[in-house]
Amino acid sequence: MTKGTCTACQRTMAMVAMTRHVASCGRSERGPAALVMSVADRGAPGDYWLHLEVPASTPLRTLDRFLRDLWLECCGHLSMFEIDGRTYPVEDDLLGSAMPDVEDGSADVPVEAVLRPGDEARHLYDMGSTTELQVRCIDQRAGHEHGEIRLLARNAPPEIACSSCGGPASVICTECSWDGAGDLCDACAGEHSCEDELYLPIVNSPRFGVCGYAG
Repeated sequence: MTKGTCTACQRTMAMVAMTRHVASCGRSERGPAALVMSVADRGAPGDYWLHLEVPASTPLRTLDRFLRDLWLECCGHLSMFEIDGRTYPVEDDLLGSAMPDVEDGSADVPVEAVLRPGDEARHLYDMGSTTELQVRCIDQRAGHEHGEIRLLARNAPPEIACSSCGGPASVICTECSWDGAGDLCDACAGEHSCEDELYLPIVNSPRFGVCGYAG
């Protein structure tokens, strides 16, 4: 379980406490309507998480782009939201791949039209080596006048130990990671038997070590 820091007051706390905290901290009184959202790695929600203030009129496509830029983008893969049984694909695949045969909604729909406080969504990036996020709408409030998505809090980087010596790991060998032995410190990486081309940096993202993601 990681802790994170509130960008408004600089207090540090774990994810569950932060979820309660950001609902009131740093809120505006007169701005346009906004949604407070938590976003977490579905496989390890206590390790990688964000809290966001999203203007209510923001299209899902723009939220997708924010998540890509901060946490996900490596090779222009397909992505989509799943909300209440319906799929909202974002057709940004640079390789020209097709989305699965699903009943689509438009990624240009504003978040306020599909999410209310208490609602949940799934966000999937890359339909091959998929990174899956859980998105929860936790509050609605007056947002700030700039009208952009704001980062309210983010987890601190998890402490990952080197598989060889137990020190702080800095890179992952994508070949050895399948056997649980791929996390390496700089010194052990220099002595590791695999080629350097297989190394990726360990970064503060649920996608570290996947595809070509380097942060």
